[in-house]
Amino acid sequence: MSTSLDYEKITKLQQQNTIYLLKIKLPDGRYVFICDSFEIEYLGDKYQYLEFTMSGDKQSQTGEKSRPTLNITNPNYFLNPLALSGELIGALVTRYQLEATFDGSTQIQLVRSNQWKIYQISGVSTNLVLQLRTLVDSAQRTVPPRQYFPPMFNHVNV
Repeated sequence: MSTSLDYEKITKLQQQNTIYLLKIKLPDGRYVFICDSFEIEYLGDKYQYLEFTMSGDKQSQTGEKSRPTLNITNPNYFLNPLALSGELIGALVTRYQLEATFDGSTQIQLVRSNQWKIYQISGVSTNLVLQLRTLVDSAQRTVPPRQYFPPMFNHVNV
């Protein structure tokens, strides 16, 4: 049994790797930079390695965004002072999704970025569990998934 493989296709395979970065801006102006894969420098900022996962980051067909949960590992209770003092509440979280291509040299391309605010801290232990909301989402107001403005809706006066 023999297999025929095209040598040119084998040697031109490109490896892609998805890297997620978190940039957390605390209300007092300080920053926390986290990368889920390794330590990296991106746009002049040094991101340290801490594993994190985000669940519930979805968008419906009508454009409504869900409220995701961010789970960050907390080795040696590194983030406890920020969490227990309440400094994380209201912090701006920016998640960058990067694609790294290794083809002789490393090339990094930004695929997407999202922003949320930390609304609630659900758990503090060896993992830090944070509830996130979009920037316009709050307990006091609701924003409809679709807005009705001219020129699409001429009968509406602004």
